[in-house]
Amino acid sequence: MKERVIVYALGEYWKANKEQIRERYDIIACSDRRLEAKELAEKELFILPEQILNFSFDKIIIGSIRYGIRELLVLDYNIPFEKVFYYMELVNEKKFHKTKKTNGQHQSKLTIVIPTYNRESRLRRTLNILEKQTDTDFKIIILDNCSKYNIETVLDGRDIQFQEKVTILRHKSNIGMIGNLSMAFIQETEGWLWTLADDDIPSINAVERIYEQIEMQKEIGAIHFSIVDLDMYLPEGYIDFYGFTDFFGFYREIITDKRKMASLNGDFIFFSNKVYNLKYLKKYIDKIFTYAYSGVPQLIPILFMLDENDVPVRISNEKIVGYDSPDGDGWNFTQVMLGMRILADLPVSISEQDRSVLYRITISDYDILIKSINRQNLQSEMKKIDKIYNEIYKYILTDEEKEDYNFKIEQLMKRYGLLEY
Repeated sequence: MKERVIVYALGEYWKANKEQIRERYDIIACSDRRLEAKELAEKELFILPEQILNFSFDKIIIGSIRYGIRELLVLDYNIPFEKVFYYMELVNEKKFHKTKKTNGQHQSKLTIVIPTYNRESRLRRTLNILEKQTDTDFKIIILDNCSKYNIETVLDGRDIQFQEKVTILRHKSNIGMIGNLSMAFIQETEGWLWTLADDDIPSINAVERIYEQIEMQKEIGAIHFSIVDLDMYLPEGYIDFYGFTDFFGFYREIITDKRKMASLNGDFIFFSNKVYNLKYLKKYIDKIFTYAYSGVPQLIPILFMLDENDVPVRISNEKIVGYDSPDGDGWNFTQVMLGMRILADLPVSISEQDRSVLYRITISDYDILIKSINRQNLQSEMKKIDKIYNEIYKYILTDEEKEDYNFKIEQLMKRYGLLEY
């Protein structure tokens, strides 16, 4: 007898796999937050997510590849976590779930550091998910950059044992976004450090997955948990790099692969998908602050670890967090990109060819950059774009890409009345 399932989140992945899902399962309903997704259900009953618990089912299958959907479904509609699966997990026979919480009492301890500023609702959401973790052996440090609300209230009403895990450190004044991110690296002196942004969506089993990687190999400097699917490049699920040669060779293969996997944009520079071994991190604290103006202090220790190649850096295909775009809260994309230009100036042994790969895996596509431009301050933004192009894109774009870039910039200028640039 086929398992009775509800398929949630109907998009391109559902369209591509619906026939296989129908063949494998008895679909009793399809669901989505968007009412217009009803048309995609076709043969099945369509229900809104708040109706899900009115039905009897064996599983909920996520018909999407975007991470974070499961966590929001569990939180917002009180769905049992152990009944929710991504379809790709089931197809690949991945074991992502535990039905009971555990306090693993691991020998190596994990600290989660969360820099935050004026994102009360998102910080609450992040803590809600951490409170539901399948492995509860961790502590949390919240770095408050002088928010305009009483941040202590984010702990109100929570389980006492969870509250005891949390320490809130409030800066006396706002030290800027990059300053607050950099401070994350000096909060603990031993164990492991997971840097987690206040607005991203951690997986409910993230801590469990982190400990699995740590206990597999304790003598690594850092673990980068990819947010894109690298299955075809990581047959073992992970790979350890002892230096730049193999590291850039790995990414060069992906960049030049004609199979055109999902874009690497945002993956390597992401703040929330990295875990550091404090035993080795302390060696690079001064460099983190020296090059904090890069806008990506989280990359500095990893790049220097690879340069000195005395401790491996791991890339894992396990998923511990999903990206959630900013809420229009003042985060300036072009300003961060401007800072990232200095990655080329780091005193590490990278060839010009490898620098091109580094930019390819850290710098976002120009389409994303152009779309991010703040129209209210267009002239200033265009000056930043000009610097980014002349110091980065100019050296890594193909002739065809340069032509497309210049065309799109020209169209933007004409649209907003900037005839000279």
